[in-house]
Amino acid sequence: MTYVAVMPFIVPDFAEKCLATCRLDPLLLVDNTENNLGIMRSHNLGVDLMREQDADWLVIVSAAVRFGVEGGLDFISALDRRRGHAVVNAEGLYGWHLMAFSRACIEAAGRWDENYSPYGYDDNDLAIRIHKAMPDGIWSGVRCDVSDTIMSHSLKLGGVVAPATPTLNYFKQKWGDVPG
Repeated sequence: MTYVAVMPFIVPDFAEKCLATCRLDPLLLVDNTENNLGIMRSHNLGVDLMREQDADWLVIVSAAVRFGVEGGLDFISALDRRRGHAVVNAEGLYGWHLMAFSRACIEAAGRWDENYSPYGYDDNDLAIRIHKAMPDGIWSGVRCDVSDTIMSHSLKLGGVVAPATPTLNYFKQKWGDVPG
């Protein structure tokens, strides 16, 4: 079983603290401090690397995550035991702060929709696409030694203002209704 992890960040201090506890390798760091590509584009760079390296899993890591003693390798071990699952998330964290998407899931549902940049409703959009593309896909949670430092995963600290109205309108245009 192989994986590629990607961590986009806009606050270097958060990234450094995450990296101080992280043992994931390979880990693609996407520095959005000078030129904010947006979360979706950052994740898609991880998709590109996953395909390039023919990896089985794409692991999304928030800079707000702090790993325990195993440095995230307990999460990776859980992925190995979940072959055939579409999505695996770390339980007890806010939102999508530590999630893995199988190669089959990415191939079926596609890349993150970059029209939601810099942030907002991309998770709802991808979840809908996963459920449509893989109605029998298994979405499971695992317990691992990890914690979350902040709900906003450094968006507020980095000064990113999510343009709620344009991304919400885009979601409604695409799916016919608002998320929820």
